[in-house]
Amino acid sequence: DARVAYNLFFIWYWQISLQQGSTCVITPTRENLDIQALMKTCERHRVAWINCLTPGLLSALLHVSTELPKDLRVMYCGGEALPMDTARQWLKRWPEVELINNYALTEVAADMAFCHMTPEVIAMDERFAPISNGIICWNNRYEAVNDELVITGWNVAPGYLPPTESEAFTLSPDGRNHVY
Repeated sequence: DARVAYNLFFIWYWQISLQQGSTCVITPTRENLDIQALMKTCERHRVAWINCLTPGLLSALLHVSTELPKDLRVMYCGGEALPMDTARQWLKRWPEVELINNYALTEVAADMAFCHMTPEVIAMDERFAPISNGIICWNNRYEAVNDELVITGWNVAPGYLPPTESEAFTLSPDGRNHVY
């Protein structure tokens, strides 16, 4: 029964909320540049989840606001690397609102992984938030191979359009998934 606010990334996620019985609140595009107006819209519509602010917008929110919408319970963050300092400031100021780092990429055409920013995660001596603390979407797999992230899954794209000479995309050994 949650109300979920969408801004920059709504085109990818709106159906998930509806499938779960939630209400979608599509925020005005101009509010992507005015974080205070965005929070007022979320307050007015009694938003419980915001999906999804970039780390830059999250940082701006920390700089200009002392309060969040009173019904807000979950904040998804994605679109760029989440600095751990930003996550630490969030949890210090608003520990009652769960912060989730969302890792998505064009080559998968969907979310890849989530990381709940818990006290244990933010205690890590890292510059940026981890990609995941165990939540991998769509039965995809990822691993580091020779210092590169390798992603395997049914929803990994077979390549770019128009096709390039890049060897970044291959088939998995069983031929059932693509690898990027």
